[in-house]
Amino acid sequence: MSIEQRKMDIVRLIKDLDLPHSMYENAVDKYEALGKRLNDNGLECDIYPQGSFATGTVVRPIKNGEDANYDLDTVVVVHQDKADTSAESIKKTVGDIIAECKRYKKSPTEYDTCWTIDFADENGVGFNIDVVPCVPEDDSTLTRLKEKSSPQTISYVEQSVAITKKTTLTTYEWSTNNPLGYKEWFDEINSPFLKFSRDQRKIMFESRADAAEIEEIPSDEERSSLQIAIQILKRHRDVYFSRLNSDLKPISAIITTLAATVAKNADVNLHPVDLLAFIVEEITSYAGLDIYFESTGEYEQRSLILKHRGEWILNNPVNPEDNLLDSWNQSNGEQKAKAFFGWLKVIKENFMGAFILNDDSRFFSAMCESFGNDFVNQSEIRKSYCPPPKPVFPAKPWRET
Repeated sequence: MSIEQRKMDIVRLIKDLDLPHSMYENAVDKYEALGKRLNDNGLECDIYPQGSFATGTVVRPIKNGEDANYDLDTVVVVHQDKADTSAESIKKTVGDIIAECKRYKKSPTEYDTCWTIDFADENGVGFNIDVVPCVPEDDSTLTRLKEKSSPQTISYVEQSVAITKKTTLTTYEWSTNNPLGYKEWFDEINSPFLKFSRDQRKIMFESRADAAEIEEIPSDEERSSLQIAIQILKRHRDVYFSRLNSDLKPISAIITTLAATVAKNADVNLHPVDLLAFIVEEITSYAGLDIYFESTGEYEQRSLILKHRGEWILNNPVNPEDNLLDSWNQSNGEQKAKAFFGWLKVIKENFMGAFILNDDSRFFSAMCESFGNDFVNQSEIRKSYCPPPKPVFPAKPWRET
């Protein structure tokens, strides 16, 4: 198979891991109904998707080595002043209203920052929605955040919220977050990639005789090369760390932030696999930070990832007080850093290297290693790389006369 065909097959694989359109519509119906229920019960609020659900980079997760139900994140912004309520009150009020709803198959589960609602399976695949209660951040916090923000990111700060965080069995605290600002930041970077994808699709359709009969792709199913590259990274991460050590797995916010930041300097016409190679090449250049001192000057002109006074730093682009690499500075932090760059090295050498192999079966094996053996073997691309053996007919037990 040609390299171009192999690239197309990777995109096909990732599409099969994306959130199905019917499930997307189901999830939107569910969280919009939840928002209506909260408002009908006297809690004036808005509900929005956040995280990978908002950025269009969802992939089916892996838990205990197997494909699991989709995790979809939402944020409920309650229209109350932070000074007039408490984190505990907001968290419990939202949870109580959800628990009273009889349409859910079981009561919501409380985690530190969210309530999780499980929904019934659809064709053997289910999903759950994480609901993060919050209120608009107060003026003094917004002022402080603006003072710490750069001119390029200060505009996002206004959308900051105070989410509820359960710190002990009985204690709740506020924590500043900015999911709506993050989506806006990501969409601005992704916009030219998405426009290029739409323009290319339009050109292709207009050149076909049956163009009028081709249905438009729903907006929720549109994926740019940047979104697909991030989905590839996230799936590869899930498979890799399920075999290595899931405790060392980098969070999605790190991957999305790094990929989007690097992509700002990439050509929008790159194929997702080529854009992935560009992103990985840039990020791996920071691997030496864990062995070189800052005083060497080798990384003076680099600002994507910092290591200052022994601490790793990746600033959240919409929250100057949020270091996305904070966990790298804790007890097993150096292990996480080494595992992260080790993972990128595997992508670069094994995954990207597989495209130039002059052996379809070895390429297919590399994809199984990268995306999950069972998933790839059950995919449509298998027959292209592993055709069924030709039938062998036994010799006739008689002589022709």
